[in-house]
Amino acid sequence: MKFSTFTSQNRRIMEAELIEEKTIPKGAFNGLTMTKEDFLTWRPDDEPFVYEFNDGIIESKPGMKQNETKIIRNIEDKFYETTAFRQKSRLFTEVDCWVTERQMRRPDMALYSNEQIERMDEGGREMPAFVIEIISEYDEFGQMNTKLREYFAAGVQVIWWVVPGFDMVHVFTSPKAITIATDTDPLSAVPALTDFNATVEDIFGR
Repeated sequence: MKFSTFTSQNRRIMEAELIEEKTIPKGAFNGLTMTKEDFLTWRPDDEPFVYEFNDGIIESKPGMKQNETKIIRNIEDKFYETTAFRQKSRLFTEVDCWVTERQMRRPDMALYSNEQIERMDEGGREMPAFVIEIISEYDEFGQMNTKLREYFAAGVQVIWWVVPGFDMVHVFTSPKAITIATDTDPLSAVPALTDFNATVEDIFGR
């Protein structure tokens, strides 16, 4: 089955849901200013939030939740069947990802090759080829779009927005190239993963 076409109507519906007025929880340190050097040694104790660095400003992000663990497990189960996994590539959760020298993001899941993992172990900074964000009711649409552009500008090849509230996965291969997968539609992680075989139903465990 082919992907559903991402139409302007689809986008308007998604935007309306994501930007609907609601109280969005923020971490205690959200908006704090800090140097990059201080941020690198900072260890906040503010569960359930994690923190990102945006040119001197600390931005909070809700950490992974227990009701998202099934989705993560299902994605990982399918990833274990790929050639990349056998070659020691791994999907990591909430690893720091420096998209520029002044901006650090923490994607929910990110793919790193074995070679990248070895270089990171030696202190290097690497950019994942594949990023997954699980979209919750507390994610701000404008900020998600900003991060999307940052990731692609930094070299990420494919991004998934997993939307549990709609049982949809939005697949981006550029900020403008978008498809929506639902139900039994196959999911693609090309070009980052060429043999990832799963449907949306597989991911949500329906």
